[in-house]
Amino acid sequence: MRLILAAALLMLPNTPAMAGDRTAGWAKWVERAERIEAAMLSGEENFKPRIKEACTGVTGTVVSQGFQFPYWAQGLIQLCAVVKDDWRYSYRKPQCKDAKHVIAILNKATPVPEAPRADVVAKSIATILQMGYDNQCKRWS
Repeated sequence: MRLILAAALLMLPNTPAMAGDRTAGWAKWVERAERIEAAMLSGEENFKPRIKEACTGVTGTVVSQGFQFPYWAQGLIQLCAVVKDDWRYSYRKPQCKDAKHVIAILNKATPVPEAPRADVVAKSIATILQMGYDNQCKRWS
């Protein structure tokens, strides 16, 4: 009987505990996205170690919060795959295709009640990535 009750409680939508979990999960997402954004803007000397540190654990941040982030927020995982090398200077055709895809995903960011900055940071990252795309990928377009 307790097992049935516990399962039923887990299926209740918008319980206060779930709202708290979503708020905490989005806070972790925003913190991670802001670190990635700062790393993408870092100077040449600091880029590789900063982006590596910022992206380490991004999958765990996105998939282990107890709820599913929207697809655009899951784009941080794909973003890190694209920028893991020095994306500003070494784009190749496959990277350009992937970058274009990630830009489109992040630009679909919408406001999130639990994290008012989430969509702003996602779109900022998309803009930074777009600048790299514009610099490096015109020859592949």
